[in-house]
Amino acid sequence: MARYVVYRVADGLVVNCISWNGDTNIWQPPAGQATLLTDLGQIGDTWDGAVFTTPTPPPYRYRAGTIYMGTALIDFVDGLPEAMVDIPGQDDLPGDVTPDYCYARAWMTASNTADNDHDAHVIGHHLIKLTTESFVAGTGFTIHATSDGECTGKFRVKWAWN
Repeated sequence: MARYVVYRVADGLVVNCISWNGDTNIWQPPAGQATLLTDLGQIGDTWDGAVFTTPTPPPYRYRAGTIYMGTALIDFVDGLPEAMVDIPGQDDLPGDVTPDYCYARAWMTASNTADNDHDAHVIGHHLIKLTTESFVAGTGFTIHATSDGECTGKFRVKWAWN
């Protein structure tokens, strides 16, 4: 077996690296893709017919500073698959909340609420997806919860941003 790269013919983007014997009676690349026998090139590189080009990663920016944390209650009313909670009072929240500058996240915590005990929170960790969204500079953001299963009542979540 030999090493081949699989690239899109339209733009040269390398989409896979495979071990293959080159026999097109056994396997062929999907439509719009081609192969090249080579020890060079990685997924994400571009092939221009002569050389591979590795994309330049964007510069990494980190904003050192305070990590703001808190807890909130997400309430799945009547077993609906979606719930939201606003996180107000975030006076220092910048206007450019992006993963490369300001990071915000939310996660389940295994603690009791009036509606759900520790075990329900552990199960909820696997059933509930949390996202942070709707950032307003100097004000706050929203935690959006969606459930893959039937979740009811209040669940405690933790959140943080920096």
